[in-house]
Amino acid sequence: MDSKFSTDSLEAEIASISITYDYGDSLSLESRERHGWIADYSTIYDLDRIDPRPPAQRIPTEILLLIFSYLNFSEANLLQLSDGPWPLTKVCSRWREIALDYPLLWTHVNLDFSYWRYILGTETRADLILSTFVERSKSLPLNVQIRWRDIEDASEDAYKAMTLLLSTCHRWKKAVLDIHSVLFYEISPIIMGRLLELEALKLNLNPPEKSFRDGQPIIDAFQFAPKLRDVCIEGMPYATRNMRLPWSQLTHLNAYHDHPNPNYHCLRLSPNLVECYLGSHGHLLQSPNGPYRVIELPRLKKLVLGGKCCPRSPDSLCA
Repeated sequence: MDSKFSTDSLEAEIASISITYDYGDSLSLESRERHGWIADYSTIYDLDRIDPRPPAQRIPTEILLLIFSYLNFSEANLLQLSDGPWPLTKVCSRWREIALDYPLLWTHVNLDFSYWRYILGTETRADLILSTFVERSKSLPLNVQIRWRDIEDASEDAYKAMTLLLSTCHRWKKAVLDIHSVLFYEISPIIMGRLLELEALKLNLNPPEKSFRDGQPIIDAFQFAPKLRDVCIEGMPYATRNMRLPWSQLTHLNAYHDHPNPNYHCLRLSPNLVECYLGSHGHLLQSPNGPYRVIELPRLKKLVLGGKCCPRSPDSLCA
């Protein structure tokens, strides 16, 4: 409490103002505001006398859980112990107990192995950290991000962490996979047919185009995902030829790559699209080389074709 205020002086001033009210005297707006401020100050002081704990520890559990539910940890790297939900466990013992027993806080699983390798160093046990996360999330759906572009000299702990995360793929609700193409083909058999809760997917592999000419296996790990509606593909030339997706059930599609072919064929495969963006780093074709059958997209609300030069919509498009 500020030293210029004492309990006696506060109580005396409140009593004086109350007496003024009792006599029906009119008070200025400033006096009324001062009365309210002093009353609030007195209430806080009374609470301090009743419950001497710090304010952070006096917040009701229900209010604290509500505050926690609004926190967004989607970009927090779980390997960075000063980020994400970790700091909440260090405020006080009560906050720690509540945070550890609130599984919603532990549902954003963001593994950035580039950070782990170059910043934290090899002493960090990524597998143990991830194990803690998975355990605390209980059985809730997971939003997963994996960034692992450089797999050279990867430690055994990193592979253990990846294996553990793949074992939870039946709980994935949203997945962002920005990984080396070789690694992806290794994990594909593990997740195939198990993505029963997956609703949104962002995939960035950037494989060399030559790999497809040499007969690289088709990506079919996401072919059986009954809830998948939103797909973003980056760096994958000829996505409709090199990927097997549940195209007909997609409502949102974003495909962006280096090849100038805008993959109009994906529009024909996805009749339920509501929003679609097709883009390229290069010059897009002004229209597909025809003739083509009419592409009917009865639910389409937004279509964006982008590149170094924005092409006109295909003549065969009917929305």
